[in-house]
Amino acid sequence: PTMPAVPPAPAAVSLTPSTDKLPAFAPIEAPKVTKNGPTPKQPKLPGVGTSKAASDALFDELTPGMLGKTIYVADGNFVLVQLTEKQAAKMDEFDKDADHLVAELRQRRSSALVEDWLRIKCETLAKGSRIAWNKALLRETDKDGKPLADTYKPCQSFHRGGALGGGGGGGGGAVDVGAPDADE
Repeated sequence: PTMPAVPPAPAAVSLTPSTDKLPAFAPIEAPKVTKNGPTPKQPKLPGVGTSKAASDALFDELTPGMLGKTIYVADGNFVLVQLTEKQAAKMDEFDKDADHLVAELRQRRSSALVEDWLRIKCETLAKGSRIAWNKALLRETDKDGKPLADTYKPCQSFHRGGALGGGGGGGGGAVDVGAPDADE
């Protein structure tokens, strides 16, 4: 038996750069390094938001100095995490403040429950046109005192830091709340 002949090597092809004009790219914001913590494990963490995968990596998989094994999607952003320090829980300190911490947690949870119930009730009533705001009692103005178009929406305060939080009108203007002017 004879061996088949080896084919000759292909001739070298000379490559030249393209002269095609490529479209311009929009500016890309440079990545930022942000240090967060120390923080206890909770549903929403600074820097990674509600990303369960990033939270699990930080608390269960990584050791100090390690980088995350992947890029995580965290509240619409891409993040790379590195665990810089890990501290064991200090149970003796917790035991000293346990009653106070439990009371604070109970207060936060009850406030969140009431806030959520109020938001849902308000949005349901607003959607069904069962509530409306009195335009005569709320007037938004710009910094020069000129009236602005109506921007208030019922229940909007529930989306700006809570029913008692939030406030103010749009863009550095003012909101007058009270009796309508005599000339209106």
